[in-house]
Amino acid sequence: MVFTLLHVPIFAALAYLFWEAPPALARISRLAFAAFCAVHVGLHWLFSEHPDYTFDSWDSNLLIGGAGGFGLIYLVAQSAHRRSRSST
Repeated sequence: MVFTLLHVPIFAALAYLFWEAPPALARISRLAFAAFCAVHVGLHWLFSEHPDYTFDSWDSNLLIGGAGGFGLIYLVAQSAHRRSRSST
């Protein structure tokens, strides 16, 4: 319950950083969060054999993997967009 409740202020901070912060800060925040989501999957995989690891249910794996997948897609899309803008 505490773990879940701690996500509320984190979500509020991210909402500000993504949509209300100055444009440069918002862009950096979105990139950093997408990178974190992608790396987060690797950290879960790395620690999945630890005896105290409890994030092994299908819903946890779906949320963790989904966030990582979308983070990776966002990073690839931003990279492609940046390359296409610099070549024009």
